[in-house]
Amino acid sequence: DVPSSSQHFILAQRGGDLSIIEASTGLLLRTVRKGTMFQGGNDLFNESNEEEGDEDDDNDDEMLDAEAITAFALSPNNTDLVAVSRSHLVQRYSLDVPAVTDEGDDGKGAKQQSKKGRDQMKEIPASQSVASVTGPAKVAFSFGKSGHSLPVHKVAFHPSGSFFATGSVDGLVKVWDVRNGYATHALHPTSSSDGGGGRGRYAVSCIEWRPTLTSLILAIGREDGSIAIHDLLLNAHDTKKASLPVAVLRDHLSAVTCVAWSSDIGTRGNAGTSSASKARKHGGGAFFSSGRDSVINTWIISEEEVNDADGPKRKKKKASRDDSGQQRQVSTKVSYRRIRTLPVYEQVESM
Repeated sequence: DVPSSSQHFILAQRGGDLSIIEASTGLLLRTVRKGTMFQGGNDLFNESNEEEGDEDDDNDDEMLDAEAITAFALSPNNTDLVAVSRSHLVQRYSLDVPAVTDEGDDGKGAKQQSKKGRDQMKEIPASQSVASVTGPAKVAFSFGKSGHSLPVHKVAFHPSGSFFATGSVDGLVKVWDVRNGYATHALHPTSSSDGGGGRGRYAVSCIEWRPTLTSLILAIGREDGSIAIHDLLLNAHDTKKASLPVAVLRDHLSAVTCVAWSSDIGTRGNAGTSSASKARKHGGGAFFSSGRDSVINTWIISEEEVNDADGPKRKKKKASRDDSGQQRQVSTKVSYRRIRTLPVYEQVESM
């Protein structure tokens, strides 16, 4: 649960660790890995006045630290944090350091405990506010090695908090199940038609989930200017298609640094479709992308049902029959059509 405290905090990556900063005062309260560095926190202004030699020493220590955090993301509940270290270890931290140590324990489990156990729990607060904890954040769960061959530098939580994605310099994006503790998908880059460039061209530059709880749609921007749109639910019944993108956008000339979706506007089903197919599977609306080529592209999302007459003859879960009585396969085709390119004359890093 989200702590009842209304205190706001900022997470900042520094020196292989994550600083928890009180937003209202700018005080460094503690770090995720080391806890309180100084009694009562540390002022950021004083922190910035360190000698240059000390900063160089910190950088050298970070390079030698295998547990240095290279990427992180905060869960929508504002208490759980997923971080990936330089040694490719993926861990989930509890910033509020909950008193219950049993990973699978929840409110229902507590009610089923013995009277003695309940009395012991009353003596310990169920959770603390993130800003009130002074020690290091508790490692609630370890997912093990990330499976990436190069450093992970992008992590993004799904709005539900049940999934998160990790993106690496090697171009691979992996989707993880928070509850079960394992990776569910490995999303590889698709080669462009020119075939040029090495692995570095496919390095992940941004990952963004569509902000809806009922979908699992992920956009992956890469250094080569491409954007891969993955809908993990659309082809969930087909193991071969489940990890393939439903659309690949290649209109950017440089690294894509940020993307965003709008609400479902102007997305009515086709007049000739049945009432069952009018309910969108992927979702419509508008999609925006930008990057270091100094433009913002606007895309319109559409989808349609396609009859695969030449598909395999074996029966599928989703099939219908045409007028001649022959079985035909029905699939959903998703398209992103660019309708506007807005020059901004500056490299865009976020929007």
